[in-house]
Amino acid sequence: KIFKGLAADQTEALYVGDAILSVNGFDLREATHDEAVQALKKTGKEVILEVKYIKEMSAFFKSSGSPGANLPWDSPPSTPLRSNEVFPTEVKEPRVIPLRMCQVSRKECPPDTENRYFEVISSNRKNSMFLRAKDPAMAQSWYNAIQAAAASLLPQVKEEMKSMQPGMDVKHLGWLTEQMSQGPEKPLFAVLTEKDLLLYSSFPESKESLPR
Repeated sequence: KIFKGLAADQTEALYVGDAILSVNGFDLREATHDEAVQALKKTGKEVILEVKYIKEMSAFFKSSGSPGANLPWDSPPSTPLRSNEVFPTEVKEPRVIPLRMCQVSRKECPPDTENRYFEVISSNRKNSMFLRAKDPAMAQSWYNAIQAAAASLLPQVKEEMKSMQPGMDVKHLGWLTEQMSQGPEKPLFAVLTEKDLLLYSSFPESKESLPR
């Protein structure tokens, strides 16, 4: 996403669809979404980006897997695409983020002076989308609606976890942020049981990932 008037837009050298391969020499080819966000947040006044254009990448959809894997490299368009320009085919293609234990956040969004953006991140933290509403009220409305829809799935998720680990009494679960004493903060998936607080880097999808 290129935000009009900000540094990326002012360079006139970056394009919607560019994959960031490194930031100030820090390799992001194998980085997760959260690692890439933190690398960008830690940059100073001068940022050196190594990018490559990915033809099929949408302006609103990002994968935290390796940008070079199984994706068609191509030349960038002859002129930069601005935030209001979208490929015609992109409008027709569905973008799906499962609401089951997704994280809805406004904290990680880019500079948003108009308070119109929020981000939805999948439970395995592999995919995410930045969404923008026409005004702050609509942004808050959508944010609340998605949060509520995701929360309505919590009883189902609790039952699934109990079936994976019989006898596990799940009291509460959801996303928290760990504030590190040094370095960037990081998201954690928290599960509260009768005896323990369990913390995971992503949602535990299998029996093997749960305590015995």
